[in-house]
Amino acid sequence: MADKQRHHRLTADERAKIVELWLERVPVRDIAEKVGRNKNTVVNVTQQFREERRRELQDHLADLHTRHVAQVERNAQDARRAFGEAYEIGELGPAAAFLRQELAALERAAKLLGTDQPTKLEHSGVVQTNEASALEKLAETLNSMAEKTETDG
Repeated sequence: MADKQRHHRLTADERAKIVELWLERVPVRDIAEKVGRNKNTVVNVTQQFREERRRELQDHLADLHTRHVAQVERNAQDARRAFGEAYEIGELGPAAAFLRQELAALERAAKLLGTDQPTKLEHSGVVQTNEASALEKLAETLNSMAEKTETDG
């Protein structure tokens, strides 16, 4: 009966050494020789490392994305609040500027959420528009009202 050499479980230090050498682009065969392990063990450790790192990065990106969307939504809310205040006191120029800020924030949020494709809305079965162009039209109207107020005043 051939004497089979049984290896003990990999220690944390051995795993770390395998990953360190692998990150330095040392060939798998050489890593296996340096740590005294089978090539398949080295491959398994590096695959586990890549998978763990991929999950960590995905979680981190998802967190960053969520925080970014929340900030953009707060920006839109702040612009809407400022629009309301300016409009209420008759400051149409600043009101239009705040509306443009809100529109920009909403467009950014839509892009971040992947919902920036135009949504067609039907009106009287003939005229079609999308939400963004409707907001742009409103901003243009407010701008022209503000310009008219400035020239009349």
